[in-house]
Amino acid sequence: MKTISTLILCGISLLAFSQSTDQKVVASSGGHYSNGNNQLSFTIGEPVISTASNSGVTLTQGFHQTKLQVISLEEFSNDPLISVFPNPVVESLNITTEKLTESGWLSLYTVNGKLLLQQKLVPGESQTIDMTSYSDGSYYLRFMAGETIKQTFSIIKSH
Repeated sequence: MKTISTLILCGISLLAFSQSTDQKVVASSGGHYSNGNNQLSFTIGEPVISTASNSGVTLTQGFHQTKLQVISLEEFSNDPLISVFPNPVVESLNITTEKLTESGWLSLYTVNGKLLLQQKLVPGESQTIDMTSYSDGSYYLRFMAGETIKQTFSIIKSH
């Protein structure tokens, strides 16, 4: 009985420490250099681009993948406070505030984060944003009340 419990304990220990989820790069050549706060990692000789996932472990071939850090997370609401339409937009973007209970600010940003427009949004008042002066592409429309981001929309401007 003592032998069986020892074997089971050893088996559980091996299973617990046998896998590592650290990110590693397997390449024919490459390197990693660091100096103070700066780092440079590179690989050579990875002609295949493929990704395989199994049990929470991801193997990506072809591109050196660095660790990603989430810097902010926005609460998701199934009950939107404002509605934005049409999307994609050609000329005018309509904003309705039927469920809005507090005033705030609408801000239109480029995908690079440049602020293009900011205007007050009041409950019960629909608004229109003239998009004709903006280039075709993607934009972000963000509604904030106080310091809190309430909703963000991805807007596509087309011709």
